[in-house]
Amino acid sequence: MESAKTHRRNLRMLQLIGWLVFFTINFVFRLPNLGLERAIVQSLSIVFFYAVILYGNGIWLIPRVYSKGQFLRYSLMLFSFFSLVVALEMGSNYYIFGRYYGEKMYNFSFAQWAYTSFSAGLVVITSFLFYASLRYFHLLRAQNELKAQHYHSELSLLKAQVQPHFLFNTLNNIYYQAHKESPATALQIERLARMMRFFLEESPMEKILLSKEVEFIENYIELERLRMRYPLQLTFEYQIPETFYIPPMILIPFVENVFKHGINKRKTENIVSMKLEITDKRLTFEVQNLHNASIPANRTGFGLLNLRKRLNLLYGDDFVLTSEIRGLHFYASVNIPES
Repeated sequence: MESAKTHRRNLRMLQLIGWLVFFTINFVFRLPNLGLERAIVQSLSIVFFYAVILYGNGIWLIPRVYSKGQFLRYSLMLFSFFSLVVALEMGSNYYIFGRYYGEKMYNFSFAQWAYTSFSAGLVVITSFLFYASLRYFHLLRAQNELKAQHYHSELSLLKAQVQPHFLFNTLNNIYYQAHKESPATALQIERLARMMRFFLEESPMEKILLSKEVEFIENYIELERLRMRYPLQLTFEYQIPETFYIPPMILIPFVENVFKHGINKRKTENIVSMKLEITDKRLTFEVQNLHNASIPANRTGFGLLNLRKRLNLLYGDDFVLTSEIRGLHFYASVNIPES
């Protein structure tokens, strides 16, 4: 699989070759009538202003305005941008060739405005194709990165699966032995077994039922409670549809972040609230806890940083991830569509 750096390098090379070909065609066409120097100057001028239109529309206006459905605003901005570039092209050629070569390239007649505008208009159309190709390469790169991430995850998982059947059978035996002596201990062993089965069976999948993720979170919380010196005041509100799917291990980084960075084990009171809602086929998961003053404000853990990278690969721009300090509380949330 090609790396992201390779994709970018190939894309830049294709653009460079395209502009060289375009320059060469213009140069050869103008050489017999203008001579070597003037043909080079005018060809460079055309390439420059056409590049301004292509990249201005393809990289700036289309993704920032047009793709967001703001069509009227896009039309007005494109018309203004297009008119300005055409005027600058004609004005610069008029000035350069008039001052240095004693020629008037333009008399600014309607016919010349129309010809220049028509040629530049073709570049506007081309910029849509350019934007589409950028989107294609971006999606291809994201797909390859997801495949690579999935491959490495599976490889790591396989390395960790040291005789899983033996491990589960042993846990079952320990569970039955513990159940006779200490039912509470047996319950924690059962939770641990469920979490390990989740890692082996659910986490390699592309998407799972939300209920599976929530069950994993609840088991994780109960096992973390065992490590607390003082009782943890934690509330978890949720309503789960039967058939709502998400990628596995999307929500757990928030919970891990709470236990790693949001709890002060020296204090007798640690309050955590979590809320999960489904609205219009979008999931919102919010976590709030008292800010641990011993943790720097800009340190929220690598889990959330890695989660943002994963969300970018999965959803592009169609997600919201926030983490901030509000007064005495640390607040984190995520909003994603159904997978």
